[in-house]
Amino acid sequence: MKVIVTGGSGKVGKSVISTLVARGHEVINLDRRPADRPGAKFVYMDLRRREMLQPIMEQAEAVVHMGEIPNAQSGHYTQEEVFGTNCTIGSLIAQLALECGHKRLIYSSTIQVYGFTDWDYTAPFRMPIDEDHPANPRNCYSAGKVAIESYMRLCATKGLSVAVFRLPWVVTRDVDESWFQWTEQEKKLDSSFGIYVRDSDAAECMALALENPRPGFEAYNLSAREVMFGIPIRQAIAANFPDYPQLPETWGAFDSPYIWTKAREHFGWTPKWNYLDEFRKARGRDPVVN
Repeated sequence: MKVIVTGGSGKVGKSVISTLVARGHEVINLDRRPADRPGAKFVYMDLRRREMLQPIMEQAEAVVHMGEIPNAQSGHYTQEEVFGTNCTIGSLIAQLALECGHKRLIYSSTIQVYGFTDWDYTAPFRMPIDEDHPANPRNCYSAGKVAIESYMRLCATKGLSVAVFRLPWVVTRDVDESWFQWTEQEKKLDSSFGIYVRDSDAAECMALALENPRPGFEAYNLSAREVMFGIPIRQAIAANFPDYPQLPETWGAFDSPYIWTKAREHFGWTPKWNYLDEFRKARGRDPVVN
């Protein structure tokens, strides 16, 4: 399949491109800076400009959209620029994918749309968190993601096949001894609840979604099997966030509270990389926080 990847020169975008190329897809990377990705064609692109974007989109069969301002605190942009620029790009990508008859649109959204993992975080409405949890964005970046998802949902009613991935922190480098030491020393759980996913796992799921299109609009959480924290997650949440909804008593000690089973049901995806597996290989046991 001929696939456009916007923002393919970013850390996660590089992994997505490598995965797609390895699976036999013809990939065009649209970005403002080139990346050394063997097998992918690079095209400089201002994603806000239809006259530049449309001729390339017309050549492709599908698009993986990751090319946006990456967070609310990107220093070169005001809050309204983050929101407005991302919404302009996201809506244009979706509209062109619809007009060009693309087989599939994959969109990289964020766990921040739920509001509990953010700089200005708030309690989740319930635990664990699945894709039906209400949106509750707390900054210009996550508010933009919610708006773009809404526009893509609208395009899906007109025939576009859309899969949205609400990514947590994406691990893009190998762990080392300093990570393991932190795991056994840190007692304060932050609002992310230790949720993460490896870049290669996220890229594989996006590829599976691309290759197995479903009608309409679907959103997916992605997560590793277990959290990146040294204290059992139910105990850690109760200690650090006692006023929050709590996990069931039967919850596994380190099981992620960010539910990803929908991706398994729809695409047969399971996360392969798990931080605590790396810890156990290094230490020969589960973490013990001193």
